Amino acid sequence: MLGTQTWRGPFAAEAAAAYQRSRVAGLSELRARIVGHIASYRETWAFAASIAGWVHGSRRTVFRALAQAKELGLVGSRPIKEGEIPPGAEKPITCGGSIRWTMGWGKAAEEAKAAIAQARMRWLIRTSNVAKHVSKPTPKSTAPGSPAPSGARAPGRPEYSGRMTAEDLDRALAREPLGGEPPPE
Repeated sequence: MLGTQTWRGPFAAEAAAAYQRSRVAGLSELRARIVGHIASYRETWAFAASIAGWVHGSRRTVFRALAQAKELGLVGSRPIKEGEIPPGAEKPITCGGSIRWTMGWGKAAEEAKAAIAQARMRWLIRTSNVAKHVSKPTPKSTAPGSPAPSGARAPGRPEYSGRMTAEDLDRALAREPLGGEPPPE
């Protein structure tokens, strides 16, 4: 395990724990160090070039590490809002950027694993093609040949409110499994 002097931020124990979780999840040593540096702060808004300098890597490596860590549920991020002063900054950042954090920060091992699993599930649902297959039935008109009631969508066009129930997810997965294998007959 890396020593406490290797982490950029003040929370070395959190950084070491995130580094270990990243290695167990399958990240390379360099990518795990990137996650560790992010975890050494509660939230960080450091630019990719700065993080690349910390680990002696490239910006592209940082972007790849963050993408893989998001997919595995290890890291979360959001863009910096206009006029927002990020943690530790003296004034708003005007050139964009994002705030990043590690899942399970400050939690015991089992709680951190649960937080990572939830983040991974959210990522899978958000990025999968399951959501476009879930639809509500379109309202039926009262008489044959009459126009559809106002507010009804065109036939065949799925409606999706942004929230899936467990039943919706099960039905969608039964229609089109994510693994690429056909469902058992």
